Amino acid sequence: MTKRVGKMRVKCPECGGKAAIYTRPKVTDGISNIYARCKNPSCDRFDSAFVSQLSFSHWVDPTAEAFQMTMDFIMDNLTPDQRQALLAKYSGA
Repeated sequence: MTKRVGKMRVKCPECGGKAAIYTRPKVTDGISNIYARCKNPSCDRFDSAFVSQLSFSHWVDPTAEAFQMTMDFIMDNLTPDQRQALLAKYSGA
């Protein structure tokens, strides 16, 4: 189950502080423009609007990710000789 996060926030490109999104029109199926305003009163661009883009990148395959993490853990815990022997065995060397 995925935990739902409250209102999405972005960083102001000027100060790096929080910016509030006020609209997010869809450009294409995978891209939206994000219109936001800086909420940091000490920023030179306080309450100024800017536009960023949100886009779909790729799907995450939990099975492949878990496998990769497992393999990384195993490889990290082998001695150098064990690692070399394992790589030689499965690389055909």
